[in-house]
Amino acid sequence: MQFNERGYSNPVIDTDKCIGCTKCAKICPVINTKYENSPEPECYAVMASDEIRTNSSSGGMFTLAAENILDKGGYVCGAAYTDNFKVEHIIISDKSELQRMRGSKYTQSLLGNIFKDIKSLLDDGKTVLFSGCPCQVAGLQSFLGKNYDDLYTLDLVCHGAPPQTVLYKYLDEYYGRDNLADFRFRTKEFGYNSFHQTAYLKNGEKVSGNICFDPYEKAMHSGLTLMDVCADCMFASAPRQGDISIGDFWGISNYDQALNDNLGTSVVLINNQKGKQLFDEISQNTKLVSEVPFSFACANNRFGRKMDIPVRGRRWFYEMIKGNSFEKSVYYSVNRHFDIGIIGLWYGRNYAVWLLILRCIRC
Repeated sequence: MQFNERGYSNPVIDTDKCIGCTKCAKICPVINTKYENSPEPECYAVMASDEIRTNSSSGGMFTLAAENILDKGGYVCGAAYTDNFKVEHIIISDKSELQRMRGSKYTQSLLGNIFKDIKSLLDDGKTVLFSGCPCQVAGLQSFLGKNYDDLYTLDLVCHGAPPQTVLYKYLDEYYGRDNLADFRFRTKEFGYNSFHQTAYLKNGEKVSGNICFDPYEKAMHSGLTLMDVCADCMFASAPRQGDISIGDFWGISNYDQALNDNLGTSVVLINNQKGKQLFDEISQNTKLVSEVPFSFACANNRFGRKMDIPVRGRRWFYEMIKGNSFEKSVYYSVNRHFDIGIIGLWYGRNYAVWLLILRCIRC
C-alpha cells in the first residue's frame, strides 16, 4: 500500500517482483464484486440507551453489537485513533477499550495487516465482529475466501472518506496535534443534528465548531475531499456487504416523530440470516426498535451508487492545499473564488461585419 499524490492509501503492484499469477485481480472485490445478501433487507429504526447514545455519533447500534460480542469472549475490530491522531483499524477484547472505536472519524482508516490478524483469530475458533465501510467489509471477505460462522460484519452507511493527510493539515493548522488530548466529530453537546466537532486540548481547554463554520466539515460533506470511487460506489446500494448495515436514520421524523428524540436514531438493515440472529440478541437491550419500510430509508439516506461531488472544485482544492492554508483552500474551492479574474471588455458587437461575411459566403 502506498500513498498517492492526494494522500490516499492505494495498492501498488511492484512490477519487478510480479510473477503474473493474477491472484490479486482474482480476489479484488472491485473487479469481482459479490452481491450475496438480500436486495430488500429488513429495515429498523433503533435507539440504544440514553447513556450509550450520548457518547455515540448516531443511535448507538455499533456499541450494542460490540458489547454483545465482547460479552461472549469475542473480539471487535473497528477504526480508532492511534499515535498522533492516525486512524487505523485495531482489535480489542475488553469493553474498557471500546470507547476508542465509538464516534465518527471522517477520514480513510488504514487497515495494515488487520485482515491477517482477523483470519488468525477465526482459525483459532474465536468470534470476531468487524466494523467498517462496505468496501472494507468486501475486502475482508475477499481476503478470507470463505465464510466463517464466527465472523460478524457491520458495514457503515458511508458518505466517503477524506485522506488522512487532509485531516492532519487541518488539525495542525487549527489546534496543533501536539496540543490535542482528543478530537471528536459529531458530538451531541448542542443536539443530535448540530454536526458539531470538539477539540480537547491538553491544557484543559475545549474548542467546539460546527459544519456552518468549520472548513473540514464543509470540505467533507460537500464531497470536496472524497475519492472518485466514493462518487460511484458499487458497495453503497443493496444488496449490501455486511451482515448488518448501520448509520444515521436521516429523515426519520418525517415517517414518525416519535422515532426521533434528538439524541440519535440508527438505521439498521438486516442483510442476511446471520445478521438477523445477531440483531435479535441485540434488540433485547435497546430502548426502541421500530420496523420502517426500506424504501423510506433509501429515499432519505445514501443507499444509492451515485453521489454528486464537485469534480472541478476538488481538483482546485488539492492543487491549492500544496501551498496555501487549509481554510483558504476550502473557501476558494467551494465558492469558486479566485485571486485574479480575466474578462473581456466588449463595448459593442459589430454585427454588420458578420452580415457581410455571410453574404460573401452565400455569393
